[in-house]
Amino acid sequence: MKRTTGRRCKSCILLIMAGLFLAGWLTGPALAEEQDSPAVMDRIITIRNWKLMKEFNLRGEKAQEVFAVLDEIDARRARLIRKRRQVLQRLRKESSRLDPDEDRLAELISTYLEVMEELAAIPASELAGLEGIFSVRDRARFLLFSQDMAREIRRIMQNRADGRHPRKERGRPSVPESR
Repeated sequence: MKRTTGRRCKSCILLIMAGLFLAGWLTGPALAEEQDSPAVMDRIITIRNWKLMKEFNLRGEKAQEVFAVLDEIDARRARLIRKRRQVLQRLRKESSRLDPDEDRLAELISTYLEVMEELAAIPASELAGLEGIFSVRDRARFLLFSQDMAREIRRIMQNRADGRHPRKERGRPSVPESR
């Protein structure tokens, strides 16, 4: 009797794990796609800029300098994200063929890795761009601010993917709190 109960329990656990994996796998691409949309990105940037102004007391010329650097980097990030999406689409199309061209696949993989390296270098570019504008302490605070902002955006986007809307739950705008 214990053996069948143990097997059932293991089967239930495996089914639950498979269901959770499948749910995450299905919502992951939709979440990334929604975050990559221009309207969502514009809203994220607006919230980030508003919080930056508040957190770093940005005004006048200094605010213009900071936002000029960040706007340039945001444009680069958007270009790289579009390129990554295009490479993945071509990779998906080529790899699904019955007789895929191995050289073409290798080229696409290489391009994908280059794009990912460039995307990974963006936080360093942000800090380097802010070097003449922010003090070392403020750049350290900006790094922490960026990490907190990214975490908050992921949380908001995940809530939206799960059908929970922070505005409705809390009765106020879903703007992340500053520290």
